Amino acid sequence: MTISDPPSTTSTSTVHPKTHDEVGANHSGSKTFTDTKGMNQGPNTISYGQTVQVSCKVYDDTMPSANPDGYWYRIASPPWNNKYYAVANTFANGDPLGESGPTNTDPTVPNC
Repeated sequence: MTISDPPSTTSTSTVHPKTHDEVGANHSGSKTFTDTKGMNQGPNTISYGQTVQVSCKVYDDTMPSANPDGYWYRIASPPWNNKYYAVANTFANGDPLGESGPTNTDPTVPNC
């Protein structure tokens, strides 16, 4: 029988163990922000058709463009590294890319 090391108790951020692929569906790109109020723009825009990993979603309908659902995705992929958010409705959310789908937020992405 092999004894493994105990799991680390130190963590630099809260990251869900499973991430979800999301594809940018905004032809102008999906802007990223350091917060869900849309006050501080982050590095790099997620391009149309670009696949990124998201770790979870946050509800904040402060910014009108986040509606009708009001959700934001925390972007796990580099260079965002779970420190930046993008409005969920700017992604395909499982709908075919290029078609105007009815899905504003992917229901399989867990809440943060």
